[in-house]
This record gives sequence, C-alpha cells and structure tokens, in this order.
Amino acid sequence: MKPIFVSLFYLMGCSILPAGEDSARLVFAEVLQTTLDGHPALREVQARWEAARARVPQAAAWEDPMLGTTVMQKGERRGHAFTEAEVMLSQQLPFSGIPKARSRLAEAEAAAAWETVGQVRSRLIGETRSAFVAYAGAWERLRLNSEHQKLLEEAAEIAQAKVETREARLADALQARTEISLLRDSREDLMMDQAEARVRLNALLRQPVGNSLPPPEPLIFVPLKANLEEMTARALRHRPELLMAQQDRAASEARVDLARRSSRADPSLQVTSRHLAGAGAGIQEVDVGISIPLKALNAGKYQGIKAEAAAAREAADQAYHSARWETERMVGEAYEKAAAAAERYRILRDEVVPQARQTLEARRADFATRQASFLEYNAARITLQGAETALYDRLIAYRDAVAALDTMTENHSATPRHQP
Repeated sequence: MKPIFVSLFYLMGCSILPAGEDSARLVFAEVLQTTLDGHPALREVQARWEAARARVPQAAAWEDPMLGTTVMQKGERRGHAFTEAEVMLSQQLPFSGIPKARSRLAEAEAAAAWETVGQVRSRLIGETRSAFVAYAGAWERLRLNSEHQKLLEEAAEIAQAKVETREARLADALQARTEISLLRDSREDLMMDQAEARVRLNALLRQPVGNSLPPPEPLIFVPLKANLEEMTARALRHRPELLMAQQDRAASEARVDLARRSSRADPSLQVTSRHLAGAGAGIQEVDVGISIPLKALNAGKYQGIKAEAAAAREAADQAYHSARWETERMVGEAYEKAAAAAERYRILRDEVVPQARQTLEARRADFATRQASFLEYNAARITLQGAETALYDRLIAYRDAVAALDTMTENHSATPRHQP
C-alpha cells in the first residue's frame, strides 16, 4: 500500500473545526457589547456619579431659614393677665459667595466621578480585548498542533511502508510515532491555555465559567495608522486616569476658593414680631436685627482650613503632572512594543514562514521518494512549526500592545472600536 501524502499547502488552510461550525464564530464586537451592557462595575460607578451630580443643587442652596415662636406670661396689670407672643424669622445672607463656591466644588467632584465611569469602562474594554486575544491565540495554536499531527501521521505511514519494503529502518516509524505523542502531550497544555482564556471570557460575560464558547473570529493584522506623536496627543485627551487627575485638580482649586471664602462672616437677618394679648388686634411691635459671627476670634481654625486646601491643591497639581508623564511613558512603551512586534510579524509572515514551508515541501518530496530520512523531514517540520508558532506569538504580542494603546487613546465616552 502506498499512502497518499496530502499537500502541505492544503493542510495549512485546514481548520480543526467540525463540519458546520465555521459559521458559529465568537465575534469580538458582540462579546464587548455584552460585557459592557449592564456590567455591575459600570452600574456601580454610574450610580456614584449620579449621586455626586445630585449633590450640586444641594451645595448651591442657601442655609435654611429659621422660624421660631415664643409665648410669655407677663403677669397682671389692673387685674388682667397679659400674654406676649413673638414670632421670629431669620435667614443667613451668603454675601461671601460660599454657596456658589460649594456648587463649583460639587460640580468638579461630579466631573471626577464621571471620569471614573470612563476608567472602569476602559478597564473592561482592555480586559475583554486581552481575554479575547488569548482565546483566539489558543485556538490558533491548537489548529497548528492539529495540522502538524496530520503531517506526522502521514509521515509515519510512509515510514511504516518503507519499513515493510525494507527501504527504511524501524526507528524512523517509531520516531514518527514518538513525535506524534509529543504533540499530543503539548496539546494538553494548549487546551489548558484555551480553558483559562474561556473562563476569563465567561466571567466578563457574566455567565457560568464552565460554559462552552464557539471558536473565535480569527485574529488579523491591522497596521497602526497613527504615529507616536498622534497617539500621545490622543492619550493626553482621552486617557481616563489623566482626565480624573484634571478633574481632581479643578476640585482642589474649588476647595481653595471655598476655604478662602469660609473665613468671611456672613450676616444673619432676623425679624421679630410681637403681639400683646389684650392690647388689641394685630402686631404691636416689629424688631429687625442683624447678627454676625465673630470668625476673627477663631482665626487659627480658618488658617488651618486654608493651609489644608492649599496643600491638597499642590498634591493634585503634582498628581496631574505625574499622570501626564506616566501617560506619555506608557504610550511610548506600548507604541515601541507594537512597532517591534509588527516588524517581526512581517518578517515571519513574508520571509521565514514561506521559506520554511518551501523547505518542508522539498523535504516531503524527498522523503516520499526515499531520498531523505525521517529525521531530515522532521527537522524541516519542526522548523516550520516553530516559525508558525512564532508568527502567532508576534501577532498576539502586537494585538496586546495595540489594545494597550487603544485603552489609553480611545474616547471612552463614545462607542469603542470593534477590533480586538
């Protein structure tokens, strides 16, 4: 029996999917949308933002007016008892502008709370991208493993046929079977990697972690269109951590203004009306008074408030500058990683892998015509397997670096891009 050796180029296009499953693909856009829709972490920070926003009108309000009444028994006059009733109304007049200052502070804090929503959204997008890329990478490695098992199984058949016709040693057939077993062993590690990525995706999708998932859409290489300067500028506009630092800075300025105004004395206007029972109908007396808190007698308190606010502003300024430099550093590192991974991917895709395939095709022909040993054929196969594995490793490294860039440069108040 002479075995038929399937063309290597046909095998490279084969899928490990059973028939009919090619259309059932896990699409990143759908995974991301499901992750973000109603995610508890997002709902939590959105509720906190709504609570912070509800504090704005409270902070802008004046102090509540005070209403009081007093009834006094005055004793007797000409045999009659006199009762005096007083009604008092008072209102603090915020000439210092404290309500407006409180309102500006509350608005800044609400804006910072909104940026927290963007930060959580950014984190979820990044985690989803990373998990999807890991899941897709595991599938690609399993596909390569299956393809090379097929290559070895067919080589083992050829080796066995040669042994039967005394044209090869039994060691060749045994070595082929050993290589198949080694690939099966490594497949178990790949299955574990795939299971871990599946658990991560199921957790993000808020479904039982043991749920099965369809095969993912294939990873593709999409070159970066923006340069480092453009990426950095976009990150400085959109990175949630930097936007939060900006809002914290604005809130610290509002606290300084509020602390400065808190040392000013706001007068309270008080109106008192009196009615004497037995002295006729209506109000007999009206008093108008003004009271002013003596804040100057407690100057140390307000100096401490101002010093605290000034120190907090300095801390917020330094935090902003630190976040800005950190953003520029992270963008630069991610961009360089993406550029390096992209270049290595192109070399492997355009040079190394095609050359390794051609070499294996030549060795296959030699092996089938008994001009090459199994060891020579297998050495070429191992080289191709290593090149293909490195190709997908570089693609995954590139997609991870691009995902890190997207996390920092995308506008997370808008709809995210549907590319893992």
